[in-house]
Amino acid sequence: MNKTIIHLSDLHFRHNWEEDQGVVLAQFFKDLGKQIGQLDKSGVYIAFSGDAVLSGGASDLYDSFFLQFDDELNKLDIPKSQRICVPGNHDISQNIVSNNLVDHEGVVSQRLPEREFNDYVSKPDNVFTKNFASYISFESRFADIGVSSNTVSGAGWDIGENIGVYCLNSALCSSGGVLKDGKKIVDVGRLAIDTRRLQKWNLECRASTKILVMHHPIEWLVDWAQVELKKILDSSFSLCLSGHRHDQDMLHSIHSDSSLVKCSAPPLLTNKDGDLGYSMIRVSPNEGVIDIIYRQWTKHHAFVSGVNFSNTDDGIISTLPVELLQKEQRFLG
Repeated sequence: MNKTIIHLSDLHFRHNWEEDQGVVLAQFFKDLGKQIGQLDKSGVYIAFSGDAVLSGGASDLYDSFFLQFDDELNKLDIPKSQRICVPGNHDISQNIVSNNLVDHEGVVSQRLPEREFNDYVSKPDNVFTKNFASYISFESRFADIGVSSNTVSGAGWDIGENIGVYCLNSALCSSGGVLKDGKKIVDVGRLAIDTRRLQKWNLECRASTKILVMHHPIEWLVDWAQVELKKILDSSFSLCLSGHRHDQDMLHSIHSDSSLVKCSAPPLLTNKDGDLGYSMIRVSPNEGVIDIIYRQWTKHHAFVSGVNFSNTDDGIISTLPVELLQKEQRFLG
């Protein structure tokens, strides 16, 4: 059975912002209901690729986010079991990072090689885990598919016959934008990932279509992590979802025995005058990504076909060869 994945990123949910956030979200839920109205809801998943709230240390923000999104998604028949979530840099507690900055920077600044880093993050008392306490509490209530409270660095899941999802915490080493010597710490080139857990799941997962969900673009990672992740994606994954850039992008690469689609999402919310949007990605268990359907926010406060994102007449980017696309369309009726 094909799946439809609603991809959202960079919501930066906050209090007392109804004139922006409230307006956009009201129309988003209304538009999403129309777009998935005729679909089999058991095959509809929603993926949040990080920065759900503005400040990850504020548990009350997660509470408010949960109350609104859980209610609206339940009305749309997208239950907890069909929600995918990973943290971003805004989902980190700045206070915890600041209070442990010497230890945090002591680890990050070493730029540990791959094996040594994986050894370190496997320890339950590593300096990074507690930075995500509020996020993990939220994730456990909101989404069944995520980085998991048992690991924090990442976890893999099956979402149906022949489709697997890996949720990767690319924000593990992020400083969350805290200040050091009066200057904000910039994360570019400092982020490492737990490749051991990812590789173990990849070797054990028998799904022919695999999806990776992360927050940061690959180029934000340390050198060895960039190299290893690119190898894993190119050889084993059909789709990579990310955010953080606040700019939509899509890259389709075809190799001798695989096809990979990388999607960086537009933000769902910066402010109501921004280039906002979301996408719906149709995935086949046998063929990988079928197409990407974009929706974009307009100055008239409505979501319409995302032609600015797709550069096509209908807001849709097809990734399958014509003959396979026609086969899928006949299958879908």
